[in-house]
Amino acid sequence: GTCVNVGCVPKKVMFNAATLAHTLAHDADHYGFTGSKDVAKTFDWAKVKKARDGYVKRLNGIYERGFANAGVEYIRGTATFRDEH
Repeated sequence: GTCVNVGCVPKKVMFNAATLAHTLAHDADHYGFTGSKDVAKTFDWAKVKKARDGYVKRLNGIYERGFANAGVEYIRGTATFRDEH
């Protein structure tokens, strides 16, 4: 569904990455870590995106197996409206 594939879940993964970067940039020096102000320079967008997409794919598999175990027939496809009613 929307939440898992393009909504809540991917948004939360990206939010967590941003929160971690913010925390490192602003607080890590207080705990003895150096170079924290440069954390954004080392950010690897492709790596985060790949991890996020893998997490979503894993969740899709969990849901599909849950449906199968419950005896639900899963039909993958698309639909359109034939008319305005």
